Amino acid sequence: MLTEFEERIARNYDRALQLGALVFIENTLLILPTDGVNYEVHYAPSLSKKPEAALIPKEDKPKIDPFAPYEPELFVQEYGDYVVLLNKFCVVPHHLLIITKEFRLQTEPLYPEDFAAIWYCMSHLSTPSLAFYNCGESSGASQLHKHVQVISLRTNSPPIETCIDAIIEKSPGNVFDLPQYPFVHCGMFLDQQKMVPPSDTDSGEACYELVGEYLAEVFHRLLDETISLLRELADGSIPFKGLSYNFIMTKKWVLMVPRRNESYHHISINSLGFAGMILIKSEDDFELVKNVGTVNILKEVAYAKT
Repeated sequence: MLTEFEERIARNYDRALQLGALVFIENTLLILPTDGVNYEVHYAPSLSKKPEAALIPKEDKPKIDPFAPYEPELFVQEYGDYVVLLNKFCVVPHHLLIITKEFRLQTEPLYPEDFAAIWYCMSHLSTPSLAFYNCGESSGASQLHKHVQVISLRTNSPPIETCIDAIIEKSPGNVFDLPQYPFVHCGMFLDQQKMVPPSDTDSGEACYELVGEYLAEVFHRLLDETISLLRELADGSIPFKGLSYNFIMTKKWVLMVPRRNESYHHISINSLGFAGMILIKSEDDFELVKNVGTVNILKEVAYAKT
């Protein structure tokens, strides 16, 4: 049974699609098994027609901001200081963007209020979902206005969860490392007692804020751990100021990966790549991914452990 939030998303998505305000990018799902993980390669040739906007780090508001103002046909609802929109160019139907009402930089970390909005959306989705944040110039972010993305999963879990499920010690608060990933990363299991969805009462917003505070603590602990891991490389070339990284969140765990490059050749990688989902535009791209290997591509855009 769909929640009221999901019904609103579905209605607005269908209307925006009919009006041409939203573009669904047709894609073919290809599976590349590697080390027990069925990596998803989404082949979308029409994606090459999508307008691209490079993320240019600077302190001033960019001249072109697609979220100020946003297209009203993409509006879902407001939550506090945030607006929930449909993604104009989506590979997955009902792809959501959580946008700050006031302009804030995509190079900022996530704060409790950001997580309260994220958790509001995720807790009102009845199907498995994934939230992700592309932070910084090399993260795969395409807009400078701060936004977090939430997608409903085609399967019950992202491909990389096969590795995460294999971890024996799943105690909340323990930082984990995936042996299948030869690059710097860290993850953590979430304390489910602190992730209880609030009821739709007057106290609901306060509950979202409590979850937001907990998730922000987890996030900043991972960020600290990430910087510590990078310092151990000790080559002096890592720019800790303005560090780019990808952050992935499900209702059970979170994962953070620091980024060195935005793309491998011309294949752009964002947070979803590290969840096991890569987007390509041509058959040549698919041959490249097959020949090089998904994990090797991810390693090239991240920081190798050695």
